[in-house]
Amino acid sequence: MNREQIIEVLLSVRSREEGKGDRVVEAAFEQMDKDPTLRAIWEEQRQWDQLFKKSIHSIAVPTDLKQRILEQNHSSGDQISSIIPFPRYLWIPLAAAALVILSFIFFNFQVESESRDFARFEERAVDYTQGFFMLSKKTGQQSEVREWLRSHGAPHSFKIPFQIEGLSQLGCRQVKFCGISSSMICFEIEGKHQEVHLFIVDKSHLENLPPYGVPEVLQKKGNAVARWTDDNHGYILTGAITLEEMKSLF
Repeated sequence: MNREQIIEVLLSVRSREEGKGDRVVEAAFEQMDKDPTLRAIWEEQRQWDQLFKKSIHSIAVPTDLKQRILEQNHSSGDQISSIIPFPRYLWIPLAAAALVILSFIFFNFQVESESRDFARFEERAVDYTQGFFMLSKKTGQQSEVREWLRSHGAPHSFKIPFQIEGLSQLGCRQVKFCGISSSMICFEIEGKHQEVHLFIVDKSHLENLPPYGVPEVLQKKGNAVARWTDDNHGYILTGAITLEEMKSLF
């Protein structure tokens, strides 16, 4: 499972106990225990679930509601003959529940908006490489990589610096962060058994872009990162190597 699949599995259950006996769910929780980002997503979802549950439970149901429904329905069989007056005291808890739902929608909208920032996208890319993932297409041929990416709707008409293109290529996959599609190509640094991962994204989807042409090299979350843009794309190269090793690739 890749990170997106693990998150999907985690959000499909409410607790570890609910997923006992299911190998897929148990494997997802094992990965969560090793990955602070996954744990944070899980805990945040639990907090929203508890808040929503509390709001719903705060709605008071009249003790005579069942009897009133039966009485009004009695005269017309299975059809309700008239509209049951809606008690005013229910408006407040219902409004509170609606507020929770709207807040959740607004929160996700904010996350989606923030995802347009290149630095945020870069952070997600680094997190992704530090988790568990699998390549969708394993090949050492650049032409096969581009064809696979093209057929899956991912960026494919990009320009890779010749020094990186000369590395041993392992394969590729398509990755989506907050709905933005990107191409991911993995390389191995020969003789060092180290991997670096190149993310390519259409730069029209992002804001606050890095420099044009010349890569900017920095450290992020323990990884070395190089980032740059060309006419059409934004690039992020990252791996668990030193800054000097990253600079030597350009």
